[in-house]
Formats: sequence, C-alpha cells, structure tokens
Amino acid sequence: MPKNGIICLDNGMYKIWFARYYRVHEPNSILLDNALASMEAGLPSAIASKIVHLDLDRNVMVVCGDGGFMMNSQELETAVRLKLNLAIFLLCDDAFGMIRGSRKA
Repeated sequence: MPKNGIICLDNGMYKIWFARYYRVHEPNSILLDNALASMEAGLPSAIASKIVHLDLDRNVMVVCGDGGFMMNSQELETAVRLKLNLAIFLLCDDAFGMIRGSRKA
C-alpha cells in the first residue's frame, strides 16, 4: 500500500491487529469503526473514501472478514456502477471470529 493509501476496516479479530501494528504515514489513512463495532462498515467506508479522494487518485483498500462482507456485499454494485477502483482483502475463517473466540474463553 502506498504511503498515502487508505485502508478501511470492518470489525473482527483482524481489526485488533491492524489497529495495533499497521504503520500510518498520513492522517486519516486508516479508517475503522471503533465505537459501534459495526461488522459491515468497511466496504461503505472504502466507497466513500474513494469518492472523496477521486480527484487525488488515492489507493483505497477494504479489509473485511467473510461474515461482515456478506452483510454488505450488495454495495459492490455501487462501486462497479460508479467505476471506483477499490481493492478488497477478504479474510475467510468460516465463522464470526469474535463470537467463536469468546466461546473458547
């Protein structure tokens, strides 16, 4: 990811690792919904970021789990219709990881 790229995160186990270890080089280049913990926030955030920064041609990537992605996958139609160049990094664990993780405790 370039230094001015934007990463938009859904919520899940991986969000904790990104929030702790991803190196940010510019303000507002990692977006995560920390207050409400909405699972499906990543893709709409990425679409909005790309629209806001369309003239700057900034790279935007959404990182989401399989559960959160399926809750909002219909938003791909919006991205395609608006011809937005987004990268989607999909993590698949075939479960809601935070729920599964809390059951092991």
